[in-house]
Amino acid sequence: MKKLTFFFALVLLSIGLTVKSEPPAEKPKVKPAELANDVAKEFERLLRINVKNKEGKQIQPNQLQKLVEKQLQAQQRLLQQRVPLKRPLVQPIPGRIPVPNIRPGISSRPNIPMARSRPKGEAVQLLNGDVLSGKFVGYTPDKGLIWRHPSIKPDLNVDPLQIARVTFESKKVDSKRQNCRITLTNGDELSGELNGLNGKQLALKTWYGGELKINRDAIRTVIPGQAISNLIYEDEGKKDGWVFSNSSAMLNIAKLPNGAVLPPAVLERRRAQAEAASKIKWAYDNGVFQSNGSNAQIGRNFDMTDRVNIEFDVEWTSSLSLYISLFTDNLKHYSQGNSYSLRLSQSSSYLYRYESGPNMRRSSRVGTTHSYNMRGQPGKAPRAHISIRIDKPKKLIALIINDTKIAEWKDPGNFAGKGEGILFRSGTTGTMRLANIRISEWDGSLPGKVDITGGNSKEDFVRLANEDTLNGKLLSITDGKIIFSTSFAPKLPIPVSRVSVIKMAENPNITKSDSKAVRLTLKESGQITALLKEWKDEKVILTSPTFGEATLDANAVESIEFNINQTKVSAVSPDSPAKSTINIDVKNAFGGAGRLNINGARIEILPRNGGFRFEQKIEPQRLVPRKR
Repeated sequence: MKKLTFFFALVLLSIGLTVKSEPPAEKPKVKPAELANDVAKEFERLLRINVKNKEGKQIQPNQLQKLVEKQLQAQQRLLQQRVPLKRPLVQPIPGRIPVPNIRPGISSRPNIPMARSRPKGEAVQLLNGDVLSGKFVGYTPDKGLIWRHPSIKPDLNVDPLQIARVTFESKKVDSKRQNCRITLTNGDELSGELNGLNGKQLALKTWYGGELKINRDAIRTVIPGQAISNLIYEDEGKKDGWVFSNSSAMLNIAKLPNGAVLPPAVLERRRAQAEAASKIKWAYDNGVFQSNGSNAQIGRNFDMTDRVNIEFDVEWTSSLSLYISLFTDNLKHYSQGNSYSLRLSQSSSYLYRYESGPNMRRSSRVGTTHSYNMRGQPGKAPRAHISIRIDKPKKLIALIINDTKIAEWKDPGNFAGKGEGILFRSGTTGTMRLANIRISEWDGSLPGKVDITGGNSKEDFVRLANEDTLNGKLLSITDGKIIFSTSFAPKLPIPVSRVSVIKMAENPNITKSDSKAVRLTLKESGQITALLKEWKDEKVILTSPTFGEATLDANAVESIEFNINQTKVSAVSPDSPAKSTINIDVKNAFGGAGRLNINGARIEILPRNGGFRFEQKIEPQRLVPRKR
């Protein structure tokens, strides 16, 4: 009996050791053929041992074979049921920026283009990829580009035939909103005020170049836009009239209902919390509001009209979480009043309505949540231009981000807002900045891609705001009306305010740009391709067959591209291949722990629990208030 017990213990121990000796899930499993071979060897060894059962009779080989085969089948089932080990989770470390959960973009979410960030500093990029920092001095035909470098004297004369691009430092400009956009046959785009059009020229009044008279044959489309809205408020660098508060500071430290009183310790704790919360507010400096913590609030009353457009620029560091109360009657709390509250993040937005009265407070969601993908520039604090348009009679609120329509909500009930205030509340401990706050009357139009399809190439084409279309001949634009000739009316007058787009008939005799022409990118006003005649005393003189000679304000130019028809080498790494891959054996390289710096970011290998931590410095960009 003891021998039999010992035999079974030996068999089970042998098989148990085989199970324990299996490699981890990460390594290749033992193949069934190898396992069967090991068991066969064990079977042959056991045959040489005189093993008896509990009755004292010797166990026959066929019985022993069935026993081992049964154990082998159980072993195989055990291997099939094994679950691979999960990687240990990386715990967040205080004070470090966590790695975001990066997922592929969802096609149903609109991609919002990045807000344009103005260049910092000035630089010349050559065709071979070299880059010179310094200061632009001027340009003349005989000397070329005059460039000043802090370490080189005298000033350098750079051959224009070797230049790829020149970028300029951002400066404040006295720009104004333009109500008309024109595209040319060469791809240029100009903005301004439409002063008129005749059989030869279109007159465009601009803030950056005065009145430009553009050759009609060079025009592809004219998007007249709407009349300039009346301004209600525009920041003038003063914080007068704004109310600074914190919603957490409004803690109830008085008596409770029914005469109950809070214990002294609770009262003291609430007083301390209210005092600490009162220090978390928005700060104001030269046109920029900056939050220093969650629940900070700023608000102000305005002379609202029934239709308004509320615009501002926002910049954030760790995350965007901004509550905007609209038409509120409470400037000290976002939810204790009668208003709408727009909740805004970098990936979604939704709308709440709040109602307050005697012994009554109600809140409800309006419509649905709208999701999107807001892209930012790597390594820099992201920013966006926000426009909130409200039609009070229609109970409609629309959200536009970076000139892209994101959402439109319509309240089925009564309009909730009973005040004329706007309140901004920070919902994150990360820093946020607001600038260029502007409120104006709204004409009811929403941005969108203008449809320029339709018509034929031999006739002028007009699309009206109600989607009606006309083909014929554009005779003139004057006194706010276009005069259009059609088959049914030789001189049909149409108000410009009713026109969505005008597409000109194609001209077979289009003048091509000169090979020495440069392309200027203008601040918020498009681009111009022309010959650069001179740049001196903050004035840029251009010549073009499209508009003749024009003098532009140098501060309106963001960059100039030279040699636009030549191939340019990247300034980042001209000799490196387009794609490169670096494979690093982390365990061997760092011994299970270590650090790796890539382009200013740090990757730290965690030694015990596995995984890694990624850290990158985010460079804040100070919002620059712009003059309208």
